[in-house]
Amino acid sequence: MGVGLAWLVSGLSPRTDVTVTTVEYDGERAARAASAAGWPPFVRFLTGDALELLPGLGTFDLVFADTVAGKQVGLDLTVAALNPRGMLVVDDMRPAPGTVWDPEFAARQEAVRRTLLTDERLVAVELTHGSGTILAAAR
Repeated sequence: MGVGLAWLVSGLSPRTDVTVTTVEYDGERAARAASAAGWPPFVRFLTGDALELLPGLGTFDLVFADTVAGKQVGLDLTVAALNPRGMLVVDDMRPAPGTVWDPEFAARQEAVRRTLLTDERLVAVELTHGSGTILAAAR
């Protein structure tokens, strides 16, 4: 519920035929974000565990997986939530320039990377600039 959400919403505005759903685990943070002025009416704020909520939310044309839940844990649920030809964006797939990941985190991110690039349900490409992004389309 931060810069990524604002970026997506600004790219969609002034459309009214879309719904942007964002999930925040921390109820206090979600309430602050939802009450902030300026959000268009097509933004839906949900509070809870994304892995518990995701199966009941339907399917999506675009999913931006930007947290451990849905990326390092529950990636299969995230992929299953894509409409045919839906796009999945997963960032932070490599350490940002000048940073070093601890080995455990690096191993989890590498598992996500391998899964996304080899999953037969997806056509994926890895962009290696910055912190690395994988763009994947559901077949």
